[in-house]
Amino acid sequence: MYNKPFFIAFQILITFIFWSVKTNAQPTVSDKENRLAAFAAIKEMKNGGILVVRLETNHVKIRALERNLSDPNLKPAKRKRLQGMLDETTIRRDAINQTLANTFSDSFNFCPVYLSYDSSANTLKNGAKSGIFLNRELKIDPSIQLPDSANIFIAYYHEKSGEFPSDGLMLRKLLKTLKDPFPNYTAIKESFVNDINTPRLRKAILILDNKLKSLLERAEKRD
Repeated sequence: MYNKPFFIAFQILITFIFWSVKTNAQPTVSDKENRLAAFAAIKEMKNGGILVVRLETNHVKIRALERNLSDPNLKPAKRKRLQGMLDETTIRRDAINQTLANTFSDSFNFCPVYLSYDSSANTLKNGAKSGIFLNRELKIDPSIQLPDSANIFIAYYHEKSGEFPSDGLMLRKLLKTLKDPFPNYTAIKESFVNDINTPRLRKAILILDNKLKSLLERAEKRD
């Protein structure tokens, strides 16, 4: 006489394995939709698209630290600690921003690149074509203007979080996020360089450029 509980468990296991193989073997409708959306987006980005690289200001954190430092009753030890936090925040921000600006401007060639601060994000979404873009000194230059019919994509630095295991470069359309196979996240891996973050960031930008070129080749082969 067979062991009934064991037989039932065995049937459940076989059913689960069969379902897993079938699911993994056949792309879902959403997979196909994501792939077609990615192919359409990459062609838009290459043909008449521009990339706005959004630089950090950290204005909320910096204002809070400066407000605390303005307290005349602040004890010396706390003042020193807060000043250290402020200095660290601005130094790190400036290093990341300069690396983004230099590497995207000099080494990223998939599409034209513009620079702006994150504090101008809503202005850009509302249709601004000038008055918010930066020159190589990271100063607003009113003469820099977007083409009227440009397809706008956004790239920005993102610190690691629960969803993202490491810092990374995020890429999206101005008003829409895109899913894999569009390269919406490029990890800034510690293995790239072991000392500071900006050389890793520089390498991640070059990897993103190659990812975009590879996706474009796939999209064009499909046509």
